[in-house]
Amino acid sequence: MRHRKTFLSVMALTVVASSMLAGCSSTSDTQQKTKADSKAVAPKKLTFWRVGTDQAEGDVWKSYIKKYEASHPGVTIDFAEVPFGTEMETKLNAAFAGGTAPDVVSYTLASLAQRASLGQYEPIDAYVKDWAGKADMLENVVNLGTFKDKLYGLGFAPAPRVFMWRKDFFQEAGLDPQKPPKSWDELAQYAAKLTKKDGNTTIRAGLDIPFSNAWVNWQIYVMQNGGQVLDLQKNEPLFASKEAIEATTYLSDMAKKGYSIPYDGNKTQDNLFSNGKAAMAYFNPSALVTLAKTDPDIKNKVGVMASVPAKTAVTFAGINFLFMSSSSKNKELAADFMKNALSKEETWNRYEKLQTPIVLKSLKEDYLKADPIINPAVFEAVSIGQGAVKATYAQRMYEIISQAIEKSFYGKQSPEEALKEADKTFRQELPNLTK
Repeated sequence: MRHRKTFLSVMALTVVASSMLAGCSSTSDTQQKTKADSKAVAPKKLTFWRVGTDQAEGDVWKSYIKKYEASHPGVTIDFAEVPFGTEMETKLNAAFAGGTAPDVVSYTLASLAQRASLGQYEPIDAYVKDWAGKADMLENVVNLGTFKDKLYGLGFAPAPRVFMWRKDFFQEAGLDPQKPPKSWDELAQYAAKLTKKDGNTTIRAGLDIPFSNAWVNWQIYVMQNGGQVLDLQKNEPLFASKEAIEATTYLSDMAKKGYSIPYDGNKTQDNLFSNGKAAMAYFNPSALVTLAKTDPDIKNKVGVMASVPAKTAVTFAGINFLFMSSSSKNKELAADFMKNALSKEETWNRYEKLQTPIVLKSLKEDYLKADPIINPAVFEAVSIGQGAVKATYAQRMYEIISQAIEKSFYGKQSPEEALKEADKTFRQELPNLTK
């Protein structure tokens, strides 16, 4: 009997001990799970700046940020918009100098060479190595985001210059609205027929040719004539080459004949085509959005093609990128934010909301079907477009070129004299520009 009581006592103690151990184990597991959950949703903040203050584009980004935060618990995106030009440059310079640079910045191709050379932009090859989205991006867009064989930017907003013509103005001038010029010779002939004058004053340009800050438009013609602006490998200026002089002479002759109306290429509000004051132009397709505000039927009056046939099929294509700051403390998260912004869903959303050209090959067919009149030309322009020269001194170089073009167009110097003088000035300054 005593043995039975002893046995029962031992069993009771065993049960109690087991319960206590189980309780301890349960408590320990719960604590570990809580720690794991806490770690999984540990708060992280990304700072994201975009250049530009356009409300429609800002709303699209705010919508994307809201979705990203919802699908990434614990992640907060601190979003800011900064105007183009001096303000963006000043703010970025101060932020990088003070150690407060944004994790991700939406900025232009023109910023790439300078900020990559300063070590401010992070090469992202390692972050996209296994990302299927890179293979889906248009090859030219990837190339534009590459500097010295390293990928720095994910291009998401191309701004190509396509050749546009007003079909209604063609009809007025007795030209077939379905037959745009097929060569430079025809372009000049059409420009003459399409120009409207009141006495000696041009009141509607046959061809939109900016006179000041005109390097973008000028570069299109130089490239189409088989030329380039610069040999990057040798730091050798090419804007006084035979091809560049021929292209400048071609434009200068039309400018002097009054086929255009002088204006500043940096002042988009003065652009002739978007204001209905030019019959033909190389311009961003967004011009149609401006024109549609006063003429809802404008799309039926405008023809579009990637470029006028010339020696080389090329046009100018600016583009905005997403860049990662080299000082980011959350590079993996920053890369994820950038890659998600280039998803098919977000790329198509930007097209639907903003008419932003697509950059993904997998969306090509949908894009072409969405607007068979305009989108094929825009897609081709994005595919063949070249942007600003990726050199740290590009800004100063283009200032010198623009001054030369202006002198030529106003007849102050011949195209050859103006470009050779510009070439000399640039070569004199180059040693200091490359220090």
